[in-house]
Amino acid sequence: MVKKCNYCKYELNKEWKYCPNCGKEIKSLKDYLNIGMEDVFNKIINDFGTLFGNIINSQMPKLEIKVEKIPQNKEYVPEKREENNENNTLREVSRIIDPKMIIRNKNETTIIELIMPEVESLDDIDIKEFKESIEVKAYFEDSMYFKIISIPEDKVMEDIVLENGILKLVFEG
Repeated sequence: MVKKCNYCKYELNKEWKYCPNCGKEIKSLKDYLNIGMEDVFNKIINDFGTLFGNIINSQMPKLEIKVEKIPQNKEYVPEKREENNENNTLREVSRIIDPKMIIRNKNETTIIELIMPEVESLDDIDIKEFKESIEVKAYFEDSMYFKIISIPEDKVMEDIVLENGILKLVFEG
């Protein structure tokens, strides 16, 4: 009688301890009898789980994920977007820029600076304050600086200043 793997039914050599086809350990009835009843029960449950898992996995549809990478030498330019400003007029935006941010702490004051040299007036800046963050949109020409900032813990925004292309958000607390 030819010995076969219990999992994949591959024909086995009597000296082999593992199936060369599926890699499972080869156990005979003697191997099961040499261990305690609790171990036999655990082995049967484990083997059944492995076998059942293999059946389920073979019937599951394959999920395909496609990821496209933007070439690093190309600047990301989103599709034309329109934003509402305070005057309810539409602004066309062809480029979104992440401004450089500097955080300064002095005593109980935190000052967050956003470097936006092309922005000339506070009228060109929309600031929305949320529970734990602040959204800043600053417009110039057909572009926009955009930043979401976490509000410093236990602090409240007290002042907004724009000087020489640097927006300063002052937090006290």
